[in-house]
Amino acid sequence: MSVFEPSAACAVWDRRGDRYFAAGRFADAVAAYDRALAENPRFLPALNKKGNALSALGRDDEALAAYEAVLAAGPADPLLADCALRNAIRTLVRLGRDEDAIIMCRTALDDDPENIMVLPLLGGLLASAGRTHEALDVYDRAVAAAPGWAALRINRGSLLLGAGRSAEAAEDFGEAASLDRSLVSFVCNIATVLADEGHEEAALSLYDAILRTVPDHVMALNNRGCLLRDLGRYREGLAAFDAALALDPENIIVLSNRSVLLLRMGEAEDGDGAIPR
Repeated sequence: MSVFEPSAACAVWDRRGDRYFAAGRFADAVAAYDRALAENPRFLPALNKKGNALSALGRDDEALAAYEAVLAAGPADPLLADCALRNAIRTLVRLGRDEDAIIMCRTALDDDPENIMVLPLLGGLLASAGRTHEALDVYDRAVAAAPGWAALRINRGSLLLGAGRSAEAAEDFGEAASLDRSLVSFVCNIATVLADEGHEEAALSLYDAILRTVPDHVMALNNRGCLLRDLGRYREGLAAFDAALALDPENIIVLSNRSVLLLRMGEAEDGDGAIPR
């Protein structure tokens, strides 16, 4: 039997620790994992889980030591290695050691430049530290490594938006919606914020991206119509409202917004008789 594999007694204590942890009995879980490690000190999964239990008890210094011991042992399982690394980085942050967490991320990326678990962690740490340019560089690497991960697009888009790069932000948010339709309503709200902050063209491009993904999204059509109306692009706005009403004829919000547009349109065109009332 390999020293990395649990003996029968080690496995019993390891499973008992898991049950204690699931029940919220974290001190008992630590004791059980210690018994497992006494049977086999090289059984690294138990050591990592002991760190989790210590962290749940608020004993973060001890938890960090457990995670670092796992990493120092060089686990053969890449998933365990990533878990221990992620746990160590997050524990450093909880301890207020953000710069040490950044250094740990960079060291890990020296060995594995496309580690998609570490890249977003580093990007988030740099963003929190106000190091936007560095954070964007890291998110660029993350998106290149995992182009289908919608959350990366949201994070990078948020950074771009904060940096005043609204057009690029809109592209990322639109791509996020196309990758994960559950984000469509959130992204629609982002488009509204863009419009409210004066980034009208970015907002329009984002509504267009949403509608390419979900052509029957009534509120995206409505919001697009409102923005076009406010820009004085009345006939385009009217087309957006009409498309929304074709999907939901009794929608009072769309009907109200369309009525406002028609009033403004009538004033602008001096009561054009061709305009439907």
